[in-house]
Amino acid sequence: AEEAALRAAATEVAPDAGGELADGEGARLGKEAPPLELDLLALYFTALKVLFVSGCLPAASALVRLLEPARRQIRDLHLTLIRNENAYYCCAAMLLATPPPQPADPPLAPLYVAGDSHALSPSWRVVRWRGQPRVLAPVLVTGLKLWHLRDGADFFPKANFEAAAASLPDGADVVFAFGEIDCRE
Repeated sequence: AEEAALRAAATEVAPDAGGELADGEGARLGKEAPPLELDLLALYFTALKVLFVSGCLPAASALVRLLEPARRQIRDLHLTLIRNENAYYCCAAMLLATPPPQPADPPLAPLYVAGDSHALSPSWRVVRWRGQPRVLAPVLVTGLKLWHLRDGADFFPKANFEAAAASLPDGADVVFAFGEIDCRE
């Protein structure tokens, strides 16, 4: 039942990250939305990101069901100041459309996936690593680019990466997933 609820909530999300209505009727442009309304959506979208990254998938699914009607009333959110929050919301909501397997009892050991937004896609899936089942647990470092980590760099993503790395247990197994898009320049 929980899996069906997760799937139902996530399939309500429009296939694009722009916030278009499926039928295009009744929606206003993001630039026409009051700033306070956009700020509130940004807070709720961020709450979904936190719930997803924390593994609180039933709560994340419930939040998608509550937010999706409001999100669908504003078109072109990708052109507003909350474009990043909207992108993370859409990503997490779509990932909830294919819910991971039920938690194991006893819980599986984590295999951490640390990185930028690309660390979300494999989150909460089970893989076999060195012959053992492991759950992929995200360690999100929003906005991380490879060049943020160079010596002498003073960017928030570098401090965020260092804090995320310090939060990992000693000896933890970690897959790093960042930098691949940075080679385009």
